Amino acid sequence: MTTDINAVEGKAENQFDHMSELMNLKDNMDSWVKHINAEMGCVRTVSKALRETIDNTEHNYELAQEMRQEIEELKQEIKLLKIIQLTMLKSKPGIAKQKMQK
Repeated sequence: MTTDINAVEGKAENQFDHMSELMNLKDNMDSWVKHINAEMGCVRTVSKALRETIDNTEHNYELAQEMRQEIEELKQEIKLLKIIQLTMLKSKPGIAKQKMQK
């Protein structure tokens, strides 16, 4: 009978060890899942910030291209105005002398 009691106690102790190991494994897995979720949250945040940065960069590039085009148009207008002014000065030589004397 004592051997039966010892066997039962041994089984109970063995089951307790297994339950303890299972609880420890569950706690570790919960911790891992929380850690992974936190890391994924960081990735989502970085992803949103990266998308916003890309969008801003594209928008700034478009604005720079528009400004470059406007600058080129202004250069052409300035060249045209200079040509008109030179043409006017050549057609009226007296005006050129008067402007130079002032």
